[in-house]
Amino acid sequence: MRNRSIVLGCILAALAPGVCLVAYALLAGGNSGSVASLLGGTLMVLSISFMVAAVPTLLLGVPYILWLRSRNAISWPSICLGSILVGALAMAALTWAITWSNPVPGPSAYLMGAALGLAGGLAFCIGARPNNSFKPKPLRSGKGMA
Repeated sequence: MRNRSIVLGCILAALAPGVCLVAYALLAGGNSGSVASLLGGTLMVLSISFMVAAVPTLLLGVPYILWLRSRNAISWPSICLGSILVGALAMAALTWAITWSNPVPGPSAYLMGAALGLAGGLAFCIGARPNNSFKPKPLRSGKGMA
């Protein structure tokens, strides 16, 4: 996997949670305003969520991807599993940090973070396109051939 594809994957991974939030708001009936207010709200949600999601993507996701690449273990399942864990931890930390009395985050924070993390992981895989070829490796010599 090349560095350019990792950068594209990280950009898409940071955009994915915002796209999910906007889609949820539109599907839940949040489009009662004018087109200008809808566009402005959409851009605001996308920009804020991109900045918030970029922090765990860069601090936790990129080192994880580089570690996977060093072990030659980059695959869709490993990326998605890691993104679920990163998303759950990042959302729990965010909900803990923004509440006044700092209570322990509830299960809903972990589940929402895991779902948004999975969206980010899938977006990363779409952008970076890890090689998941399950083809057997060809024999290097003529030995063993019948």
